[in-house]
Amino acid sequence: MKKLDLQEWSAVAEIVGTVGIIISLLFVAYTVNRNTIELRSANENAALQMNDEIIDGLLSNTDVFSIVDKRDNGQELTQIENWGMVVFTLRQLNVWEMSFYRHLDGLFSPERWDAANEGYASGLIDGFSACDNDCWQNYKIGFGAEFVRHVDAEYDRR
Repeated sequence: MKKLDLQEWSAVAEIVGTVGIIISLLFVAYTVNRNTIELRSANENAALQMNDEIIDGLLSNTDVFSIVDKRDNGQELTQIENWGMVVFTLRQLNVWEMSFYRHLDGLFSPERWDAANEGYASGLIDGFSACDNDCWQNYKIGFGAEFVRHVDAEYDRR
């Protein structure tokens, strides 16, 4: 068996080093992927928790239901009642916007985003908030431009 000279040992060391680098890169890719999955999950949970807090607030205050009932029956709301509906609607929009930008950043799974987006849109446009396009035009000031375009498209779609 022939002894390796310095140049041959150098070639073996390069191969071993290259294999080590490839294994390290694969590990880094795996770790980044796992972290992305964990971050998505945390963001989705945060959005769901914020929604739950809004719903819990509604359920704990039966006055809100009478306000919505008044509004839906065409009765005029007091200034305080109108203000309460504005606050509720803006909270919904804030959660929707947060979820929207996290979705754009890839931190909200596409499946979860599709369902959440439909829920936010129907809740705002057709549901509890019943914020028509004129209402949205008043509220959209202060929201991010991409989110405003997204919500405008949702109004156009409906």
